[in-house]
Order: sequence, then structure tokens, then C-alpha cells
Amino acid sequence: MKLEFHCWKCAKGTPGRRVTAPFNDSSVYRFECAQGHVYEIVLAQLRFEVLAETGMQALVDGYYRDAVASFAAALERVYQLYCEIVALSRDIDETVFKSTWKLVASQSERQLGMFIGLYMLENGDVPPQLPKKFVEFRNKVIHQGLFPAENDAVDFGQAVVNLVQPLLNSMMPRYTQEIEAFMIRHFENAEGAGRSDRNKHRVFFDFILQFDTEADDWDPAPADLSAELVARRSREIAD
Repeated sequence: MKLEFHCWKCAKGTPGRRVTAPFNDSSVYRFECAQGHVYEIVLAQLRFEVLAETGMQALVDGYYRDAVASFAAALERVYQLYCEIVALSRDIDETVFKSTWKLVASQSERQLGMFIGLYMLENGDVPPQLPKKFVEFRNKVIHQGLFPAENDAVDFGQAVVNLVQPLLNSMMPRYTQEIEAFMIRHFENAEGAGRSDRNKHRVFFDFILQFDTEADDWDPAPADLSAELVARRSREIAD
């Protein structure tokens, strides 16, 4: 799975203008095009968005177990994000939240339980959840070594996207200030990493999930993974 970047100093059509780098565990990426133009960029998207994108890329490449694992991990990181944003809205100190999250970080069920409780208290309603059949499917893939068929992996990814995107949409207007503060902290942490002698550019890529406080549309529909899969494979053939 990789991140693609087009050098904006090279004219369109210049050989080697498109460069790639594998996703990493930070938000900082260093690129050098064939003409020697060097960039160090800060990826605007958060961990859950990157995980969902790697899931989409795994579908394109035919790695269906990896796709399921990535979408499942993305969902867990969304639960974490929700809890952290709610904590910010309640003026909970960052260190207190981190210490609390450590108590649940090693077990998915504990993370889910923390999300369920906070969502109920915040909204007075039952939180959105994956249908039972997809939970069972994920467990078979992750814990029992099941090799999923393409359509099953796509269906699972679609179920995650169908759950996550509306949740993100609902968070935007309600927690706008908290999300903006969270993103400022994200950028500050990222821009403090890497080489300090090089200017870093913030770049927002077109990933499968949309979570952008500066977007014109705060209520985008969930992506259609089947259509996206066809479109991306067609682009790969064209390239």
C-alpha cells in the first residue's frame, strides 16, 4: 500500500513527476521526484482515514484479508477518535484521556464498550454498530485465518464505511471547535517530527473516508466501494 504524490514543481507530463512512498506510522513523508525536487509533507488525514485507505488499496490489489484487517482497525480508531473528541468537549485533560485509554487499548471489546457508553450519554440513543454477521465475519478472518472472497471483503469494507461516514458527519457540526483543536495538535505533533531544516507542506489526499473541517460539504454520502474498486482498477490499467 502506498501514497502517491505528484511533484508540483514539474510540468504536467514530465517523466518521473509521479512518486510514491509506502504508508508509515507517522504523518510525515519525504518525496523526491526524478528531477531531484524534494518535499517533506505532513499528511492531513488521521490514522483511521489512512487505515481505511490502505483497506481500499488492498481490495484493488487483491489482498482481501489485509483489506478486512485494515477496515476493522479503521473502525476501532474511529471509536477512539469519538471518545477523545467527547473528552475534549468536556474539558478532560489530554493526559487524563491518554491514561484512561491505556486501560482499554489492548482489548477491542473494551474500546467498543467505552464508545458505546459515551455515545449513549452524549446522544441519549443506541450507538451505531456493525451488523452481527460482519462482526462474526471479521472474527473469522482476523482470529481464525479465513481467506475471504473479494465480494465478502468489499461487503465488510462497505459496512464499515456505511457506519463510519454518517458518524463523522454527525460529529462535524456538534464538535467543530474540538475537532479543529484536535487537528491543530495533530499537525503540531507531525510537524515537529522529521527533519527540522526542511519546510513541511500539509497535503490533503482524496481518501475513501472524508473528515475535513475545511470541506464545503460536511454531510458526504458513504463511498460506494464497489464503484470505487472498478474505477481504481481501470485507472491502474490506463497507467
